[in-house]
Amino acid sequence: MKEAKITEDRIAIMRTNCSPVAELASAIYFAILQLQKLDPMYQFSLDFFVRVYRKSIKQAEKSKKIDQRLRNLIESLKKCVYFEMNRSIFVKHKLLFSLILTLTCLSVNNMLSESEYKFLISGLSGKPVQEDTCPFMNLFTEKQWINIKHLSNLNSFYGLR
Repeated sequence: MKEAKITEDRIAIMRTNCSPVAELASAIYFAILQLQKLDPMYQFSLDFFVRVYRKSIKQAEKSKKIDQRLRNLIESLKKCVYFEMNRSIFVKHKLLFSLILTLTCLSVNNMLSESEYKFLISGLSGKPVQEDTCPFMNLFTEKQWINIKHLSNLNSFYGLR
């Protein structure tokens, strides 16, 4: 009974420690599912993703330190997903998929706010911008100036304008 309890506790600790990898994998899987909006040919199953996930675990560099092992697992997952998906999608969508994968990883790590994510996807800040003319007309087009105004509405870029 003591041995079973020790094993159970060890498994619980490992499950807790590995949750960042699982969270990232889940977010990436749902990002991949969104590709079918680009083209109906993109029908990726959970079995496909599980195979890629297992492959990434096998390819991840081993380490005795848990934090290093987790970093290795995360990097291996991102690489495996990237390379497998690049083999599976049209050339015209590869750059877009790279952006989606990058934004997903940043969002999961809380390095990208929802408003920044929306701006990068749509180019709009979700807030109204002031109607004024660009003081630097020789540097920016009107469209670029509008984009700068939307970007300056985000907290990270406040005052850019």
